Amino acid sequence: MVLPVHFFARGWALAALIAVLPVQAQVQAVTIGGVTFSNKGLVGAGRIAHDKKDRYGETFGSLSGLALDVRAWSRNASGSTFSGTLYAQPDRGYVKSGVTTNYRSRTNRLTFTFKPDSNGSSNQDQLALTLADTTILTEADGTPLTGMDASATASGTRAGFPKLPQAFNGRISLDAEGLVLLPDGTFFICDEYGPYLYRFSASGVLLGAIRPPEALIPKRSNVDSFSSDNPATLQPAASPSDPTAGRANNKGLEGLAVSADGRTLYALIQAATRQDTSSGQNRFARMLRYDITSPASLALTGEWVLPLPLFTANPQDVAEAHELLVLDSRRFLVLAHDGNGRGATVTKSTYRAVLVYDIFSATDIHGGVYDSASSPLAVNGVLANNITPATSGVLVDMTDSAQLSKFGLNNSANDDSNTLSSAWESLALAPALDAANPDDYFLFIGNDNNFSTNGGFQDSGSYNASPNIDSMILAYRVTLPGTPTIPSIITPPSNTTVAVNQSATLSVVASGSPAPSYQWSRNGTAIVGATSASLAITNAGAADVASYTVTLTNANGSVTSAAVALAVTGANIPTITAQPVSPTVAIGSTAVFSVTATNTLSYQWRLNGVNISSSTTGATGPTLVLVGATAAQAGVYSVVVTNGTNNVTSQSATLTIVAATDVGRLSNLSVLTDITATVPNFTLGTVVAVGSDANGKKPLVVRAVGPSLGALGVPNTIADPKVDLLAGQTVVATNDNWGGVTEIRNAMASVGAFSFASDTTKDAAIYSPSLPPRDYTVSVSGVGGATGTVIAEIYDATPIGTFTSATPRLINVSVLKQINANGFITLGFTIGGSTAKTVLIRAIGPGLAAVGVPTSATVADPQLTLFNSASAVIATNDNWGGDAALTTTMTRVSAFGGFSGASKDAMLLVTLQPGGYTARASDTGPGSGLVIVEAYEVP
Repeated sequence: MVLPVHFFARGWALAALIAVLPVQAQVQAVTIGGVTFSNKGLVGAGRIAHDKKDRYGETFGSLSGLALDVRAWSRNASGSTFSGTLYAQPDRGYVKSGVTTNYRSRTNRLTFTFKPDSNGSSNQDQLALTLADTTILTEADGTPLTGMDASATASGTRAGFPKLPQAFNGRISLDAEGLVLLPDGTFFICDEYGPYLYRFSASGVLLGAIRPPEALIPKRSNVDSFSSDNPATLQPAASPSDPTAGRANNKGLEGLAVSADGRTLYALIQAATRQDTSSGQNRFARMLRYDITSPASLALTGEWVLPLPLFTANPQDVAEAHELLVLDSRRFLVLAHDGNGRGATVTKSTYRAVLVYDIFSATDIHGGVYDSASSPLAVNGVLANNITPATSGVLVDMTDSAQLSKFGLNNSANDDSNTLSSAWESLALAPALDAANPDDYFLFIGNDNNFSTNGGFQDSGSYNASPNIDSMILAYRVTLPGTPTIPSIITPPSNTTVAVNQSATLSVVASGSPAPSYQWSRNGTAIVGATSASLAITNAGAADVASYTVTLTNANGSVTSAAVALAVTGANIPTITAQPVSPTVAIGSTAVFSVTATNTLSYQWRLNGVNISSSTTGATGPTLVLVGATAAQAGVYSVVVTNGTNNVTSQSATLTIVAATDVGRLSNLSVLTDITATVPNFTLGTVVAVGSDANGKKPLVVRAVGPSLGALGVPNTIADPKVDLLAGQTVVATNDNWGGVTEIRNAMASVGAFSFASDTTKDAAIYSPSLPPRDYTVSVSGVGGATGTVIAEIYDATPIGTFTSATPRLINVSVLKQINANGFITLGFTIGGSTAKTVLIRAIGPGLAAVGVPTSATVADPQLTLFNSASAVIATNDNWGGDAALTTTMTRVSAFGGFSGASKDAMLLVTLQPGGYTARASDTGPGSGLVIVEAYEVP
């Protein structure tokens, strides 16, 4: 979805909640294996609206798994607010009346802020959750995995993989549940169907699969049968309904966790296997342990029995397991519940809790007779006498009404929107970053809302499911003594300014178990002997003006602080205000490093500490341009800036060069602006460039959106826009009202465009599946003189996983528009693919004289501001200054020139990682006039 992120963001209102009096948290404690763990109570909640759509326009759905990026977890300076990134795992999609669909498996990335409140609040907004991205899970050839039920009689075969659950359409079936993130960016997902463990690359490509012991593999007639008896339409049902051995239907691997050092993986089955179940009693679940030190060669190294809680006497009902977290090598957190709650027949839960399990005295059964389906480990509800199970105790009682009521929530038979839903399936743990309480953590518990919404969209179709259930996360504060963690920064070092010849001290406050070691670095180079929490600099001078970081390391990993600057006043010293950043680019593409500095006369870029020849574009300027990057150019870059007396070296930036087919590219383009009575239309230009296949064609989705913007909260939107797509002067497609056309709806969903408010909105949309490479113009106007805010969009609709060097691509976008005093134009674009892409962005006002536009009609002094998808400013430019690297690049991309380097036009040349960006052009005057805003791919 490409929206100009700096100007609006969709929020979703919560129902008004009954105010409650603050309730002081009551500490609850459980002692397991000689260690006491404490629950200090519920301290926050957050919601994602039930009808939220993901990047691909489909219902966001569930939080069946959560994984916190611990390296991105931080606390603000006041200590009151935290921020971080969560990876959320939906399961197999919406299932109606037991029928599964061809829902493409995926993961979602959430950014969030968290402001804990131990006293409670009438609002459930302590966690502010934002959907940042969605990644479709695919095989190596780009074929998506599916949530469709696996065949009962056939398995899939892939070279290098075990027999796989496969749907009747030939795709691998995945009912994704648990999710863990590894330090290298790859991740594991556990599966209900197999039940298997799958490993994926950071971009969602399947790398490997683990087949668990045969005792867990579902069998019908003694043959692998991965169906859960939830067949898709036209797919035959399984017979018998439930397997006779192995995991029961929809009770496969549900919990997944990784040790703090990322070397050991644990997986927990939801309930007892079929052979271990007697008279409906399925209490004895199995937990597996794998050594993943070498992900390509995994080994089962442990297996234990975890007795699940019994919460009724006769019959003995079992609270099944739904998630797992590692505390240490012997203790674990397990989320278990009875399945009652909002969305279930019974809305009041009897049992919903997080328990601590200890396997210290438990019997390790891996590799023995019980790994065969022919040897049950329990008969008639009695565990074999040669097996000692794990012990457990409750840490968090999620039915505690005193805690729930603090935030207006309830566990009640009187079902309403604040009744906890039936399925709670995910856990994540974040350090509290509290120096006074180093063993404190925030325990995040997420629900699976089962895609329950009246406004659902999935697998190219709408659906209506009641009741509406939001995705929700509850946050508890807990004390977990001795839990190993990677280091965390509680208080980071800060930028420091001192007078020349005075002393400066940089310091960090950190936590971690075991306690971390410290290593300070200057401009990326370790400082000998700087291995304490503070770095003292005496008699500061020009040589000390630099960028400083500190790296914290323990047995579980390392974390490096953000770079801070030491400035020295009273000396003639250059100052770097914007440091170069580290990109990953495809071999043969262009990479750019930039620096912004003051009090500077000259620049010298270096590779691995060696000066780069002046024959390389920009080697002695603020912007270094590497054209046709080769493997030999990979390495560490820095720049020395000097004013003739003193010099300063920038922080280091690493260039990574990879061989990639899914290369970085412009994929989505958009302009947000106004149509007025005096300017009743505008045009958006683009070019489709030929790939290596001279006969290749490009599918495009083109939209002019007004009414549906209003539904997202944008004010003063145009009531009835019209869009025309032109090749030269010829109209090749036109649309006034899109009319709910299925082909257009499916195309919009495939590119991740946000959904229109309804089939009858007067938004305009075109889908052209086969356009030849050339220049195109999108013309947007108001029907019947309609005026207001409108967004024009162009989406590359090339199917996911099929983009290659032969594929035609979008190489530029431009818009010429009049802006008024204090006005602006917003140009949005997305870098698609798996590698970074270099783009040239321009806002040309006075320079339009070179193409015949009178200077009196143009914006006198345009400026550019570039934002990322989080609305953070990442680059700015006012006057381009005639930079040689920019001049050379303009020629390379065939951008019009002919204007002086002293002109007040604005330009940026940047290498950007995949993601969404927004460029805003305005006048520094402020003034009014014509301006052209452009973004060019730099090959």
